[in-house]
Order: sequence, then structure tokens, then C-alpha cells
Amino acid sequence: MSKKQVSIGIIGLISALIILWAELSGSLLPGDRLFADYMFKNHPAEIEHENVAMVAIDEASLAHFAQQNSYWPWPREFYAILVDYLAEQGADVIVLDILYDTPDFDRTAINGEVSDRRFMESMKQAGNTVLGFKSSILHPDMSALPVPDEIPEPLAVENCGEFASHLATTLPISNFLNSTELIGNTHIETGSDGLIRNQNLLSNIKDYGFAPSLSLATYLMTMDDHPTIACGDKSLQIGDKEIPLQADNSYLINWYGQGDTGGTFPYYSFQRVVRDAIGTQFRDNFEPEIDPSVFEDKVIFVGANAAGLADIKNTPVSALADFPGMEIHATVFQNLIDESFIERLSAVLAGGIILLLTLTLAFVYGFITIRKSTFLTIGLIIFIPLIAGLFFYQYQLWLPITSLFFTTGLTFSAITGLNYFTEGREKRQIRSAFNQYVQPEVVQELMDKPEMLKLGGDKKNLTVLFSDLAGFTSISESMHPEELISILNIYLDDMSEVILQNGGTIDKYIGDAIMAFWGAPLPMKQSADVACSSALKMSALTPHIKKKIGRDDIELITRFGINTGDVVVGNIGSENRFSYTVLGDAVNLAARLEPANKVFGTDIMISEFTKEKLSDHFLCRQLDLMIVKGKSKPVKVYELMADLSDNDDHTHKQKAVEVYNEGLKYYFDRRWPDAITQFEMVEKWIENDGPAKEYIARCEKFIEQPPEDDWKGVFQMTTK
Repeated sequence: MSKKQVSIGIIGLISALIILWAELSGSLLPGDRLFADYMFKNHPAEIEHENVAMVAIDEASLAHFAQQNSYWPWPREFYAILVDYLAEQGADVIVLDILYDTPDFDRTAINGEVSDRRFMESMKQAGNTVLGFKSSILHPDMSALPVPDEIPEPLAVENCGEFASHLATTLPISNFLNSTELIGNTHIETGSDGLIRNQNLLSNIKDYGFAPSLSLATYLMTMDDHPTIACGDKSLQIGDKEIPLQADNSYLINWYGQGDTGGTFPYYSFQRVVRDAIGTQFRDNFEPEIDPSVFEDKVIFVGANAAGLADIKNTPVSALADFPGMEIHATVFQNLIDESFIERLSAVLAGGIILLLTLTLAFVYGFITIRKSTFLTIGLIIFIPLIAGLFFYQYQLWLPITSLFFTTGLTFSAITGLNYFTEGREKRQIRSAFNQYVQPEVVQELMDKPEMLKLGGDKKNLTVLFSDLAGFTSISESMHPEELISILNIYLDDMSEVILQNGGTIDKYIGDAIMAFWGAPLPMKQSADVACSSALKMSALTPHIKKKIGRDDIELITRFGINTGDVVVGNIGSENRFSYTVLGDAVNLAARLEPANKVFGTDIMISEFTKEKLSDHFLCRQLDLMIVKGKSKPVKVYELMADLSDNDDHTHKQKAVEVYNEGLKYYFDRRWPDAITQFEMVEKWIENDGPAKEYIARCEKFIEQPPEDDWKGVFQMTTK
């Protein structure tokens, strides 16, 4: 395993531990709640069993009874009429989310004691009522409210010792406690941001025992038997039903919609139901305004939704809009009968996902470019809420979305920082080393893939060029050093510009000489074509360079040697100091071809290996079958004369090559006089043609002193 992989693994593990700590400590829970709030508001749950109805003490009810000189609080007689009527219509359970904590008082024509007794008798006769009471979390300075003997028996629960202790602060009066079937706690804890998200299904009441919430009491009323209630690991077991709980043992409410204004449950005005009840009881052939069948087999929640009665709550689905407290209890009850529970991933599973994601992202980020890392991060930021939303809505599974965001961001930042201090330094070295020798696009490619420049070399087939300024020594002797450096800088700058613009890599400068190659570090299919085209352009720059220098007395002639073949290319040197270069016989041959131009008076000499890879639009002629110094095998060498694809007229060169090639054929056939005639004819097309003159001299020598019988036309170079 490399040092980089070890570093990435350590950073990934540290990042995972930080995120796991934040997740387990609850620091990221507010972000998860915002996501859940959005899902509840925009993608609420759907009701499966529609058997809940709401009877609301609304503004219309307050106004109606006020007109009858009956002001709030109303006589208990009103609730007796309501309970009797709902029971007669076949209501399954009647839940009264109203605190009857004081006896009724006398009014004109209504005796308070009689009114209470009437309500008590109605509840006894109905046999299906649930009354609410209120509690507060126990604090040391609070005194407990005496618990009457008439209160229903506490719930028999198992293994529920971790629930917070409460004090009963508001209980129904004793007569009502003795008349109702169950009581339920109306206490609902509000979050730090003022929104209600959870409800305690059980409360451990001091001096009493465990009491159900109003919603759980209602649910228990719908069951035929008395199920076993037990607490598990973050769950509440009721019979064979397991209800998931949060870390604080509260139940996460799965919301259905916008409350009474959104029509989650059917709402009926209290005054309208009471008027229908009275009309049905005292008037023949009375037609109720509300069809009585809507109450049959229904669980009826009775409570206030008038703003002035202070039972309006804030929830994720209502924000600051009206949401009656009784509908919160109805919503939880509906969750229980639908078994519609939102579950959070277990700590073990969430931790495993976070650890796996962190390490995976660390190694992915560690081996891709910053651009790709950024795109991946943006993609994950988009993908995470989509997949979390799908799981939340479709499978009611609440993923730790904030941790997943945090994982992505922290891992991206950590690995980007690592890359900056490690690979960033490497990339800066690459930029520094190559910026002056290759095109900016090549530098960027190398920074994106620094592994291409590992210490050591790779075997590649590419084209190598050597150039040299003819007569540089004599030029330098006639100048001051400052002037010489200035001229040399102008010359090398223009020559290098051509190489870089044509995708070449400058290996090194050796005085006035340049070594360059094509095909590395980035591959190039037509390296021979590009190198030869570059050499022709560089050769044509001479008049322009002389004009920039301003010295017409200086003759600038550049010679080029070009060869194509297999070389070793890479970083050669030590770990601390190396250069990107090419080595091999193909490089040596290119270096030998450059000075060989002197023999023929040519500017650009290429090998047969380069000639084989050249396109047909390059005009070349064979110069010799040559054995360069240090080698024993002859190589055909050619003069590169022109690129016929440009717009210049090269007719005279093409004619010269035709005559020249005929003379070369006579030369290798030992027809010396015929060869001389042909070579002399080359002068007609190219004045003072160097190769023609060289072969005329050779033919004249061979006329006087013929070569050996096994002569193959090979020329042996004795100098470099």
C-alpha cells in the first residue's frame, strides 16, 4: 500500500469518527428535523383507515351559544347532550380533549351540580369515553397533586423504567374520573423552535404509575382485549405491535396534512351537532343537518379549535397556521391504527453507512481531479435528498441526511486539502518543470494525471528533433557576450514557439542547439508529420529572426536532424532532482543526423524510419545510405524539402527531385558519367544544390578510383 493510500485511509477514518460523534451526540439532529419538516409539509402521509371524526368547539359554536346567553365555559349539560347523541349514533369511542378539573357552577335556570351529574351519567351510560388530564415534567421544587381514589387503574407495563417522571397537574373532578373508561395525558412537549414533532405515549406519574397519552388511551379503547404493554430498545410493544420511539423515548408523529383547514379529518361544529341532537330528541320528523351515519363506528375527538381557547399548536405541517391540539392526538391515534410509523436508522446501521461512505469517498476523491471531485460532490448534494426523500415517503425510513451531507462535505474538504499539500506540490513542480517546454494544455493534462510522470521511464515510439545554428562559434567570436545572449534569446524564443505551438516537448537547450520530441508525455499518432512540419516552419523563420535581430551581416542557418523510433521516455534522475527526457539509439541517431547535413549542404535530414511514417504530401529525396559514427548498420537518410500541402509553389523542387533521383539510380548502378549528367541538370531547378554537388564529386572520384566489387553505396561518417 502506497503512502498516499495510507494517508487517505487515515484522513477518511478521522473524518468518519468526527461525523459519527456528531451524529451520536445529536448535534446534527436539527438538520434532520428540517428535512423531515419539509417532507411532512410537502409529502404528507396518507390515511389508510378513515374512522376518525372531529367535533370542534369553534368560533361559530361560541357565537351561537353566546346568542343564547350561554357563555364559555359552557354548562356540562351541553357535553351530556353531545355524548348521549354520539353514543346513540353508534360512535365507537368518544374522546373529550377538555379539562374538566373544576365542578360546574350555577347559572340562570341551570344548577351546576345537576349539570355535572347529568354529564357523569351520560359518560357512564355511553361506556366508551376517554377524558384528558394534564401533567408536567417533574422538577425538584414542584409538589405533587393528590391523586383521587376514583382515578382509573394505572397501566400495567413492563421494562419502562427509563421514562421521565411527571406530575399530574390538572385532573378531572372525582365524579368524572369515576365515570369515564380511561383517562389520557394531553401533555405535548414543544421543541426548542416552538414546533411540536413528538409525543410521549406513556407518562410515569408520581404517586400513581404509568398513564397513557390521550391518543394511546383512545387506541387502547378500540382493542377488544387488554394487551400487554412493554418497553423495548427504543420501542414500545403493545400486544404484537411494535411502535418505534426516539432516543428520548418519545414518539415521532407522522403527519397527514394541514390540520382542520386542510381537511385531514372531517370536522363538525359542536353547536351544529348539539342542535341536531336536541332536534332529534324533542321534535318529530326532524331532519338533522349532519347525517348521523357519519358518527357510526367512528372515533370522535371533541376539542377546541377556536383561537381564543388557547388550544392552537404549531407543527411542521402548519407552521404558524391554526392546528388544534385535539388533532395532534387524533393524528397519533391514526398512526397507531394504520401502523404508519416513521423509523430512524439504528445507530449501528447509520454508523456503518457513514463509515463506508466516508472511506469510499475518501479514496474516490483521492484519485480523481479536483474538477471531477467538485462535480461528484454537487451530484451527491442533489442525489442525497432525492434518495432520502424516496425512503422517507415510500418506506417511512428517516435517513440521517445531515450526516450524509456532512460526510460528503467534510471528506471532500479533507481530501482536497491533502491533495493540495501533496499532489498540489507535485502539480506545482510539474507546472514549473514543463510550463516552458510544452503547451499549457499538456501541462494541465500532466497535472491531472501526475502518475504519467513517475520516476523512471516507459518505452514509447516517438519522433526526436535536434537543431543547431550553423557557424555559431564564429558568430559568437565577433560579438560581446551581452549582444550574443540577446541574439540567442531571440533565436531560441522564436524556434521554441513553433515547437510548443505544434505540440512538441522541449527536452533541453544546449547552447544554440535545441532537443525536442513529439509523442510524449501525451501520445501523438502522427508525430513524424508534426515534427517535420515544425522543422520546415522553423527553417522558414530565418528571415524573420534576422529582421528582429537587426543584423543583416549575420548569416543564420539552422540544421535539423529528425528520427522516429522506440525510446525510453520519463523522469530520469533521483527522487530529489530529475529531468523529463528521452534516451535510446533513436535519440542518438537523430543527434547524428543533424551534423550530417554538412556533408550535403542541407538543412533538414530525416531517417528512413521517419520517412516511412510521413504522409505523402511531404517532399523528400534520399541523400545517402549512411553509417553514422558509433554504429555499424547503414541507415537511409533523406532531405526534407517541402510540405506540398501548403500554399507555396514547389514545382521547381519537384522537378529537381525527379532529375536527382534518376542520377541517384545511375550512381548506385556505377554509371558514373550518366549520374554526373543528371546531377548537373539539377542545377537547372536548384542553384548550387548541395546534394547534387556532393554526388558529382563522388562520381568523379569513383571514375578515377572505382570502389570495391561488393560496394553497396554505403557512406561511412567519421565525425559526429
